Amino acid sequence: MPLYTALLDYRGGNYVAQVSAPDAHLALQQWAAQLDYQLIPGLDSASWQQLQKRLAEEAPVSLDGVLNVYCQTVTVQGQLALIHLVETVATVTRPAPPPFGAGAGG
Repeated sequence: MPLYTALLDYRGGNYVAQVSAPDAHLALQQWAAQLDYQLIPGLDSASWQQLQKRLAEEAPVSLDGVLNVYCQTVTVQGQLALIHLVETVATVTRPAPPPFGAGAGG
């Protein structure tokens, strides 16, 4: 099953997560269902449920000129939620970078 990376831009914050799903539309639905909305300022239970409903109703749009990249927009509490979805290769091709700040002098 393909791996997808979801990137959410909402109220100036950026949030990234990965899910496995058979297609992009189901990936967005799974991502929304697993989303810990309490970690996102301005998102409450009612708006999270609204987000899930809207993502179930409309399939994401495939972006022209690039492969396996999708976009979906939803208005939540009067604010734009911009979601990009990228079908991602699940194989690690290089070592992961060290955690932010690791090895910094000072």
